[in-house]
Amino acid sequence: MADGGAANADAVISGALLTVAFGFLPCVAARQLLATTRQLKDLDREELWRQCYLSQYPERSCKAAVPSLWRLAMRQPQNGRICLDSSDPAIDSGAHDWQAAILVTGSPLSGKTWLVQRFCTGHPPEGLNKVPFLGTDLRVSRVQMRSQPSTFTRGRVRIWEPSGLSRQQALTGYLKAAQAVLVCLDVASDGPEDARRLLGEVTQSMRPGTIVGLGGLQVDKLTPRQQRQAFAALKPVAQEANAEFALCSARTGEGIEELFSALLAACLEAPLELPAPERVLNSMAGTLTSAQLLRILLHRETTTSGE
Repeated sequence: MADGGAANADAVISGALLTVAFGFLPCVAARQLLATTRQLKDLDREELWRQCYLSQYPERSCKAAVPSLWRLAMRQPQNGRICLDSSDPAIDSGAHDWQAAILVTGSPLSGKTWLVQRFCTGHPPEGLNKVPFLGTDLRVSRVQMRSQPSTFTRGRVRIWEPSGLSRQQALTGYLKAAQAVLVCLDVASDGPEDARRLLGEVTQSMRPGTIVGLGGLQVDKLTPRQQRQAFAALKPVAQEANAEFALCSARTGEGIEELFSALLAACLEAPLELPAPERVLNSMAGTLTSAQLLRILLHRETTTSGE
């Protein structure tokens, strides 16, 4: 028994070391973790991983007891991206284990469309001169995330991005149906007070248990020193709202996967039940505005009544 117990302990410690070595933790957190351990057995402690988790993410109630090491692993993108290739028909129409809806809102011209495009496709929009859309942009993406350090789960994510006058409707309509809401602002022009105002508007209308995220976009416009200053100014605001937080750049891809991974992992852990999987338009159809969706529904109603 003693030998078996030692072997199990060695396996746990090896797993913990692999977690650090293969990038489940950011380099800074990994260095801090290793600096606090004098012996390998010191890594086999829940309180140590919990402290590491709380240094990066807000505490949330979970519908089941989940080790902090697993929670950290869930929030690290697999091979850099969690979105699956929608051009593969087998992936695009295959089975999934869960689904979630994210509402993306925030200040005008903050870069929300670029953010969603970069997350769903892996690259920014082709041009800057496209006419802004009216209504609400809808995208459907399939993602793959870790459910434990060595296993994965697949899900389907709807992302709503209201534009113009639809932003006001979002606070009364889309927000009620979303499991998570991502508040965006331009870190080059918006400050902590803007973030507090936007987060306040969302929290007043959302249903209890909704996951909140704060994204500081267009960080590529800032110098490294300005980035550190923006992070130091916005991080406390996010903590006040118990929101996931990251600085992002749709141009370079920095921070986007980590932010969406944290949001979706929080959705999977939350006591608020996700809706049962149901069939929707294939993501190969592209994006739909509110007017296009209305025409489709009217056509469907006319066809049904004619039968």
